[in-house]
Amino acid sequence: MAKLQMRHELLALQEVRSLDQATLVMANFSTCSLSASLLAETASELDLSDCLIDNNGIKERVAFRFEHRVASIS
Repeated sequence: MAKLQMRHELLALQEVRSLDQATLVMANFSTCSLSASLLAETASELDLSDCLIDNNGIKERVAFRFEHRVASIS
């Protein structure tokens, strides 16, 4: 069931080109959605990084958050 939900969410996000668009799409996802959780982690990291002078490493920090989130589910 989880794989089916993930496929459905990935299809819904396929044409998305920005985090704002993804946020609108994920509003239709269930509250326990892994995709929505990962998108929320991304938005949170971007908010935290907004005040930094040097934005280098954002991708790495988001990837770390993703790995941590996925590991907590397993």
